[in-house]
Amino acid sequence: MGESIHIPKGYKRTKIGVIPEDWTTNTVGKALVIENNKRKPISELERREIQGVYPYYGPTKIQDYLNEYHYDGEYALIAEDGDHFLKYRDHSMTQLVSGKFNVNNHAHALKGTDECLTKWFFWFYNRRSVYSHITRQGAGRYKLNKSALEQLHIVYPEIPEQTKIIETLDTWDKAISTTQSIIDELNLRNKGLAQQLLTGKKRLKGFDQDWSEVHLGDLIEICSSKRVLQKDWKTEGIPFLRTREVISLSNEEEFRTPIYISEDLYKKLKQKYGVPKRGDILTTGVGTIGETYIITSDDKFYFKDGNVLWFKMNNRIDSTFLHHQFQTTFIRKQLFDNASITTVATFTINGARRTKIKIPQLEEQQKIAEVISVAEKETRLLKNKLIALKEQKKGLMQKLLTGEIRVKL
Repeated sequence: MGESIHIPKGYKRTKIGVIPEDWTTNTVGKALVIENNKRKPISELERREIQGVYPYYGPTKIQDYLNEYHYDGEYALIAEDGDHFLKYRDHSMTQLVSGKFNVNNHAHALKGTDECLTKWFFWFYNRRSVYSHITRQGAGRYKLNKSALEQLHIVYPEIPEQTKIIETLDTWDKAISTTQSIIDELNLRNKGLAQQLLTGKKRLKGFDQDWSEVHLGDLIEICSSKRVLQKDWKTEGIPFLRTREVISLSNEEEFRTPIYISEDLYKKLKQKYGVPKRGDILTTGVGTIGETYIITSDDKFYFKDGNVLWFKMNNRIDSTFLHHQFQTTFIRKQLFDNASITTVATFTINGARRTKIKIPQLEEQQKIAEVISVAEKETRLLKNKLIALKEQKKGLMQKLLTGEIRVKL
């Protein structure tokens, strides 16, 4: 037999877990009112004829705006069906809506009572699994019908404590929302600053020499790798980069499904053909084209021919300056105007060589790159703060909604 769970004084065991003795255990059907009778399925074709200002909610988001409404007040919505039920750790299971709005037949609408507030249900099931109550409808589709929703378990304290906990979570949400708004504003500012600096429309103090417009192939050597056959891919060894990995590196994200080649094959390729060095740039050439990554270390890796282009940098152009140039409208327009498009867009070696670029002297390039990088660092720090806030809120929410942490009234 397994070890028994210690229950602290003042707490009790329930189907939801250990909660304070003065909290109530109930089912959703008894604690709240499910008002599905006002739901109205309206086809996309019909909605085109009744466009307006009132939101039309689906299972996870607003789907349209109509000139009529059927709900008025504050409600919590939870999906009736969908493929998001298994992603509860990363995606909200509930929506909180208020005012005048509409709901289609793929979401349940719940209203609070004098026993359990609407917002309590919204927070309680926001990141909670309902897997044990859903039924499967074919591959990847799941359904939470009304009778199953009614049987979901929910625990809650008295209304004053519910209100205080909700206020605490709302405060965290406001901090997260404010931080996100600042990031959005900085991104907009940085984009505008970069476009002006990288095209010469805005000049930094001390620089007044004319810029040159040249083909990228006249500045640097552009090539790709030697072919590595799929049979030579491994599950461990030296990282082998494709378009998706270069994009992940550019965005400072983890690889989802990395692949590798052997150490022996890497050594042969390096000896015979060479490999990228620190300061060189890798650029995506298939699908999502023109995403760039500056090699910042001497770590071993190789990359897929055709999928990724190799810019061999020199002292005529600064790596960071070129990296930022690939985000300008001037170059992005060229990429898509000249891309070979069949089933996917491609950016070829010849296309890269023909790409025009506007450049000042090296010293001005480096100063521009420095200014943009400082601005981006500020945004990056805020993004890290946002991630931390979301993680802290997630941990706090779990403890507040089960009474592990009590609030002072």
